[in-house]
Amino acid sequence: MYSLHDLPAYGLFCGWCVHRKFPCPVCKAALKFLWLAKGGKYSSFDLHRQFLPIDHPFRRDIRNFTKGVVVEDPPPQMLTGAAIRAQLDALRVKKEGGFEGYGVEHAWTQKSGLWRLPYMDDLLLPHNIDMMHTEKNIGEALFGTVMDISDKTKDNVKARVDQARLCNRPKLNIPPPRDGKKWKKPPAEFVLTKPQRKEVLEWFQTLMFPDGYAANLRRGVNLTTMRINGLKSHDYHIWIERLLPVMVRDYFPDNVWRVLAELSNFFRILCAKELSRTVIAEMEQLAPVLLCKLEKIFPPGFFNPMQHMILHLPYEARMGGAVQGRWCYSIERQQKVLRTKCKNKCKIEASIAEAYCAKDVSNFTTKYYAEALPNVHNPPPRYNADENESNLSLFRGQLGSASGATPKTLQHEEWRTIMMYVLTNLSEIEPYIE
Repeated sequence: MYSLHDLPAYGLFCGWCVHRKFPCPVCKAALKFLWLAKGGKYSSFDLHRQFLPIDHPFRRDIRNFTKGVVVEDPPPQMLTGAAIRAQLDALRVKKEGGFEGYGVEHAWTQKSGLWRLPYMDDLLLPHNIDMMHTEKNIGEALFGTVMDISDKTKDNVKARVDQARLCNRPKLNIPPPRDGKKWKKPPAEFVLTKPQRKEVLEWFQTLMFPDGYAANLRRGVNLTTMRINGLKSHDYHIWIERLLPVMVRDYFPDNVWRVLAELSNFFRILCAKELSRTVIAEMEQLAPVLLCKLEKIFPPGFFNPMQHMILHLPYEARMGGAVQGRWCYSIERQQKVLRTKCKNKCKIEASIAEAYCAKDVSNFTTKYYAEALPNVHNPPPRYNADENESNLSLFRGQLGSASGATPKTLQHEEWRTIMMYVLTNLSEIEPYIE
């Protein structure tokens, strides 16, 4: 038995506050986040070196992380079910409400009713960090920062001021404005320039995916505002796993591109349909190293609690298996189906129940329709498959177009390329070539 939520619902379900200085519901009070004075929020910046081996060189690096700080602390121990129950039993309620020591020693807001179950202590993975929301939040922050979107970027003026106070990165320090002028940020190596952003968006307009693989990202490209509108969770899933390394390959320095490629590969491995225990065990060791590499590139304001969740994802994959049964895509899609069935907002449950009855009736009755009659079980094909038929091996399958024909005049080089592809891949020509 386990629960599945995004991070805010995770905190509500397990009774731990995820919005203050102890926002990690896994590490709990063992990991205190850093307060950013200018940004006005807590950050997980430079909290992951303690998860590295004792002899790792990042622990003694006083230049690329918090300036002048050497980390010698051991990694915090993950609490067992018995230890968590002992903490809950030791809580004392104050007269004015809440628990004693809240915000100082712990962040417990309530005692979850799940702990009344006798086997709760024995569960190795009682709660799951949802991969869908994790990819979406990290991808949105990374995309907004790389594309320098004003209301989405984590590399804003406040982040640069906090970075100047914490880090030794003089090239990125932002000088205070003079004579009422605006703040002007020095260019960062992880942010695309305006001509590069335009090239990237024009590249997005040419992207084509297999049918049903991803949404049509070309529809949301806006060259005037230099952004892509309407990106959903699955769009960020495709972007961070497939498009990110290709998108920034020729624009960023090699050290930055390699780290982003490692992040992309990290999510691709975790979201695979089959997981190797050996690979997942290696990823548990590589997760803190990946976070430290990201900390060497991005400002402290980039690292909110969701970025810290990268550290715990490999462990959950080892305990719970493939993410296909532990992410919210199927749940969100089913909720969309239920919302569409609700026609009467005053009688929500009855409206959904009536719609389900009508759906069951239609499913059973349409099974007795004639085979040539289109229905729920015999939908019309999306392609004009009957227009062309071929006996050649290269052209078998779903033939025809989904819409009307469009005339196109081929250039001589295009015609040569097509003919070379056909002659190379058509098995019927092999005897003549031999």
